[in-house]
Amino acid sequence: MAVGAGSNQPNAHPNALPAGRELLEYRIGSVLGEDGFGISYRAQDTILRREVAIKEYFPSDLALRAPDGNVAPVGAGTEANFRKGLNQFLVEARTLARFVHPNIGRVDRYFEANGTAYMLREFEKGESLSRKFTRGPRPDEAALKAILAPLLDGLQAVHRAGVLHRDIKPGNVFVRSDGSPVLFDFGAARLASRDAIQDIIPILTPGYAPVEQYIRSGGQGPWSDIYSVAAVLFWIVTGEPPSDALSRLRMDPVAKMLNAARLRYSAAFLAAIQWGLAIEEGKRPQSVQQWRGALLRGAPVNDGLARPAAAMADRTRKYVWMSLGMLIFFLFIAGADILEQRAEQQRMARMAAPSAEQSAARTTARSVPGQRPVPSHAAGLTREEFTQNLPHLAPRFLEIDTDRSGYVTTEELQSYLRRQKP
Repeated sequence: MAVGAGSNQPNAHPNALPAGRELLEYRIGSVLGEDGFGISYRAQDTILRREVAIKEYFPSDLALRAPDGNVAPVGAGTEANFRKGLNQFLVEARTLARFVHPNIGRVDRYFEANGTAYMLREFEKGESLSRKFTRGPRPDEAALKAILAPLLDGLQAVHRAGVLHRDIKPGNVFVRSDGSPVLFDFGAARLASRDAIQDIIPILTPGYAPVEQYIRSGGQGPWSDIYSVAAVLFWIVTGEPPSDALSRLRMDPVAKMLNAARLRYSAAFLAAIQWGLAIEEGKRPQSVQQWRGALLRGAPVNDGLARPAAAMADRTRKYVWMSLGMLIFFLFIAGADILEQRAEQQRMARMAAPSAEQSAARTTARSVPGQRPVPSHAAGLTREEFTQNLPHLAPRFLEIDTDRSGYVTTEELQSYLRRQKP
């Protein structure tokens, strides 16, 4: 639950509960933030007379708000996923409620109401990294390490308990008024078991999400959160977020951009950030403890580490790279094919207009079963291919295919992912 100044603009958050609405003994004030998973509010505890932050389970793709404030599935087709997500939300709340760590935002209470569920914690005064370093100058290395060290302590405690955050980004790292950091908004937290990870729809933020989060069976673990923290550090030291993980498979500017930051930061510190941003998960630090020495004390980087449970991880990694390789290969081959088709069409256009019989013949040829139609733009993935390669985004195919061509291109996919950023 990210904190900060709420928005009082009319219709800024049309799905949110109105100010003044009461949940048990809590009175809703302003909206702190909203993403595809839930809505966070600043509220008043009317009994203890203190401010609290409340997060409401509200998956925007699956739910709607009734006039009486209740939350319900959009339709019968979404009810099973809505209920499954609601149960997972409560599991997460119970999991996070057991953490007692000064750098982890603890859930003090959770309850069900209005057909959905809520997590509650104490309201913290301060600002997120996204606000702090967007408005002000970038910190020097010593100041950045002072924030980073306790943050890593908290993340290590979370990982030891078998939990992954899975959505670390500048907006979810909060700096209190006293300068101490705290990690918030475990809206994508999941028990780090193989079954639990494979059984949920990924929630990710392009630029801060590692490649394994794009695929349902990707091998996620502590190294996945490490990638996200490294991406946050990259944003701080360069002023720009890293390219999304899928784009980096084709062209990776990370090393060049980090090298340009050497006037302000040490080579060892930048090398540790680059280690955490390794595209292949097996080449990243496998634990916070491994990464800490290189990041905070300048210990040598070792990017050839083998992941624990190597046999299972190798199979998972092979699947990830095979899927991504097939996707990229298809886009390149299809793109070359369509360019050739376009050249042929332009050549034909310069010739005499075709007869009716010729037009009918071409129409018949295009309708031959099994023959792939030629789209009028750069080729992409068909719905079947899209579903096979990116199953977690399959229900959004029509939304992503903005030109209604029946194909999803790389540009359309990246545009959709950018729109999902909170």
